[in-house]
Amino acid sequence: MTSVFPIQLTWARFALAAAGLLAAMVTPVAAQNYEGPHQVRVGAFLQGGSTTLNGYNAGVSENGSLGNNGFGITGGLEFLRQGGWSYGIEGDFGLGKGQRSIVGARYATDYFGNLRGRIGVYARPDLVLYGTAGIAFRGVNISELTGAANGKTLTGGIFGGGAEWHRRDTIFFTEYLHSVYSNSNDAVGINTYGVKGNSDVIRVGVKFKVGFDGYYDEVRDSLRR
Repeated sequence: MTSVFPIQLTWARFALAAAGLLAAMVTPVAAQNYEGPHQVRVGAFLQGGSTTLNGYNAGVSENGSLGNNGFGITGGLEFLRQGGWSYGIEGDFGLGKGQRSIVGARYATDYFGNLRGRIGVYARPDLVLYGTAGIAFRGVNISELTGAANGKTLTGGIFGGGAEWHRRDTIFFTEYLHSVYSNSNDAVGINTYGVKGNSDVIRVGVKFKVGFDGYYDEVRDSLRR
């Protein structure tokens, strides 16, 4: 029987690393002083959703739905323009585990990430609505009852949208993302399995503005109007 402790340790180490990264980046924020048309932000999120994988083996194709609940860290850069428009780039990495028996093998997902561009508009000086699109990747492991296994990173596209609410140096956000992963064929033991799929997630999280000095920022505030 496979022990669950290595999986638990992996999650624990990831959580500790994420907490350490956020602490290191956010701690010096209060001592900085920067005003200008762009913002660097880092944060963390929780997500809920599902991933649908299509498995293929020996002429048989089958779909299976896996859970996609998880957490991760995020970071990015936003540029503000006159009239309340903004654009930027952001990326994230996290863990969202799920597993399901498909075409006689166990298909399991673990890590995920993406790199996206975004464009938005400030409906109010403290509220931005945005759309986003880019490239995504997803870790998938296929294993047989014999013990043979093979891991694969699926790649594809991602798009969605969301909203951010700004409160001084803190940004609360929620977003919806849809990913589509391209087909991959891999040998597991003496068999060859194909896999492709898509995922849908809703996230909630918090970001911190790096360089926010806690005082009135007339540059950014004027651009948001």
